Amino acid sequence: MTTTWVPSARAGGGGPNGGRERGAVARRRQRLRLLAGAGVMVASVAGFWATAVASGGRTTVLALARPVAVGQVLTAADVRTVSIGAHSGVPVLAASRRTDVLGRPVSSSLPAGALLSDDALATTVPSSGQALATVALKSGRVPPTVGAGEQVVLTETKPGTPAEDAVRGVVLDSRPGTGGVGTTLVTVQCDQASAMRAAQLQEPALVVLAADAPAGR
Repeated sequence: MTTTWVPSARAGGGGPNGGRERGAVARRRQRLRLLAGAGVMVASVAGFWATAVASGGRTTVLALARPVAVGQVLTAADVRTVSIGAHSGVPVLAASRRTDVLGRPVSSSLPAGALLSDDALATTVPSSGQALATVALKSGRVPPTVGAGEQVVLTETKPGTPAEDAVRGVVLDSRPGTGGVGTTLVTVQCDQASAMRAAQLQEPALVVLAADAPAGR
């Protein structure tokens, strides 16, 4: 007797072809699951980076467009804006304060690109023919009562520094610094050459002269 096998009308019948069809369907389903999983992973990565960029944040601050010398009064051509990380931790001035810095002298010589901060600006304008030098003095290297109008000498405490590098001038301002605990910023008015020397002091100290001390460098 001859037996003839007729495929079932339902998909996935019990014959050889039905087995192959079931295998093909299973493989198609597996590929779909893999593609769906990959799509979810790509979406998750994209979401992560979008969140990271948003949380990082940027802020626009003021910087120097060109080099300036100590005591130089800032003009519009000297100042530009740059974008930095919002949480950089560096003392800066927001771009909205641009008008506040124009017409102010800088407290030290600075290169192009330097970020501006309150410490970089002198609080007063020097007299004609004079310059300003602002130095950061550590605790113990400046009298706590030093004030405006006092005649002082700035010296380098680093060994091997010639005595002639000392700077003599008149204090115009004294205020707490932001560079560290106990730091004091003192702005001294002196001649241009002395201001340049003051800007090069690495470990400065300040001595207040007697009120009747003769004028001079």
